[in-house]
This record gives sequence, structure tokens and C-alpha cells, in this order.
Amino acid sequence: RARKKHVAIDSSGLGIRRRSRWYSIRTHSTPSKKRDFRKLHLASECRGKDKPIYSWTLTSGARHDSPSFRTLLKRVHGEIGDVCADKADSCRENATLVSRMGGRPFLMPRSNASSNAKGSHAWKEMMLFREERPEEFERRYHKRSNAESTNASLKGKYGEFLRSRRWHMQEREVGLRVISHNIRRLIRYTIRQEAELLD
Repeated sequence: RARKKHVAIDSSGLGIRRRSRWYSIRTHSTPSKKRDFRKLHLASECRGKDKPIYSWTLTSGARHDSPSFRTLLKRVHGEIGDVCADKADSCRENATLVSRMGGRPFLMPRSNASSNAKGSHAWKEMMLFREERPEEFERRYHKRSNAESTNASLKGKYGEFLRSRRWHMQEREVGLRVISHNIRRLIRYTIRQEAELLD
């Protein structure tokens, strides 16, 4: 259906076979080898029962979320409505991009964030909206929890670990999981539509 896409962006870790050295800064203990992981970043629909994944990217576990936000959003085709993301993606550059693409940003600001525009009118409007109408901001922002349910659905169906060893094969494996997820959502949507017609 031709309607606005309300996008929720979130990331989740997927374990891999390789192990890396991890240092404990708090206890100053000797380095220990722990299982390494990749970050799966998803941009999915945050309305309705069947929430398809619009775009995805796979990065190393140490990479920050904010650059992936811009990559994911640029890959979403069609008209965009609300875009929800957590504090990891909250910055003026991301708010400006959402506004340029015709959407409205609902990015949870950090505790020390100011409402000064600093060249981003979209950021200032978002912060003013949060100050003047906090309940509505929270209601629209918390649609992002649907992205967490999409991540949980992927992990529940296909597991929390990637079986491939090489980077390009890990990307292919994740891509196949996303395609399979969208096909399952499409089948469920079709069955439900047919049932409604029969009723």
C-alpha cells in the first residue's frame, strides 16, 4: 500500500566464531579471550502487525551506530514519516537528514544535549517539541521498541550466532535471514487479508 513508512532504527549483536582479547579497565586484570561479535543494524517498519525490514547493514562490534543510521535511512525508498532511534543515533546530522528526506525525527537526546540549532533547524524543532509536548514525544519515540521486537524475532528464528567465518559470507548469511524474514511477513499479511475477505 502507498503510505508513509514510519521507520525504527536499532542495532543488535550477533556472535561469531572468532575470539578476541578483551581488557577489563575496571579491575586491571590480564586480558581474556572472549567471543567476538558483529553488529546488525536494521531499519524496520514500526507500525502494524507485520513489520518488514527496509534496509540493513553489518558492521564490526566496535563501530559506532550513528554512521550506520545515515546509511540505513538513505536506502529506504518511498515517503518517510516518523523516524525513531535511541541515544546512540541522536545527533544533529541525523536529524537534518531525516528532515531532508521528508520525515520527522524522534531521536532520544542524551542527558547533556542542548536545544541549540548549530545549523540544524530539525534538531531544534525536535527538542522544542519534546519540551512542549513530552507525553506525545515519548509515545511516538517508543514506537522504536518495535525494532527491538524485530531483532528478537530474527534471533529467535535463526539464532544469535553467525555460522560463516569470512566477512563477505557473514554479510550474505545476514542478507538471506533478512530476505527470509520479509517473505514470512508477506505470507502472514496475505493470509490475514484473505481471511478478512472471507469474513
